[in-house]
Amino acid sequence: MQHVRKGRSERARAARMYLLVVPVMVVLVLSVAFVPHLLQPPPNTRDLLSLSDHVVTLRTLPGTVVRMPVLGFGTAALSDPQASLRCALDAGFKLLDTAAEHAVWYRNEKAVGELLSTHPSAGAVFVTTKLHPEDHGSEAAAAAIDQSLSNLGGHIDLLLIHAPRCHPGFCEKEPHGTWEESWLVMEQYARKGLVRTHTWLRVLSPLSLCAFLLSLLSC
Repeated sequence: MQHVRKGRSERARAARMYLLVVPVMVVLVLSVAFVPHLLQPPPNTRDLLSLSDHVVTLRTLPGTVVRMPVLGFGTAALSDPQASLRCALDAGFKLLDTAAEHAVWYRNEKAVGELLSTHPSAGAVFVTTKLHPEDHGSEAAAAAIDQSLSNLGGHIDLLLIHAPRCHPGFCEKEPHGTWEESWLVMEQYARKGLVRTHTWLRVLSPLSLCAFLLSLLSC
C-alpha cells in the first residue's frame, strides 16, 4: 500500500512540475521571438508604408494569379472621404478597401471611383469592394456588381462577400437569394475579366493569420 501511495505521489509531483515547466517554456519561446521586435524603436510612417510593396498572391480560378499588396487603406467611417483618400494615395498606399455604396459605415464607393478617375497613381492602385448581404441572389448580385463597377469606373481587383447573411443593424431589407447564388454570379464576372478575383471577407484562418503576421516581422 505504501508503495502504491509513493507511486501516486511521484506521479502527482511530476504532473505539477510539468504544469510549471510548460508555461515557462512557452513564455521563453515567445520572448525570444517577439521581445527583440518590441525593443526596437517604433517604425515611422514611411517604414510602414514600405509594406505596400509586399504582395500576397491570390488564386481563386484556374490560371488566375492576382498579386495584392499586404497593406491597404480602409475606407470605413471616413468623415471626409475625398480628402482622406487623396491623402492615402499621396502617402503611398497602393490598396483601397471600400464596399457597396449602401453599406453601413462606408457609403464612399463613388468617392473612391471619382478619385481614381483623376489621381495620377490610380493605375497602380488595387481596388477592393464588397457585395452587401442585402444583394444576395442571382439577379440582385449581378445588379449590385454592375453598380459597383459603375461607381469605380469599371475597376475592381478583388470582390468580397461582405457577409453570408444579414444581421441586425447591417441590412434594411432581407435578400431575395442566398450567398451561394451570389458566389456563382461572382465567378461569372471573374471569368469574364470584369472582376479580377473574388473571395470571402474572412479569408484567413486563425492559424494562417498568425503565420501571416509573423511573416510581416521579417519584412
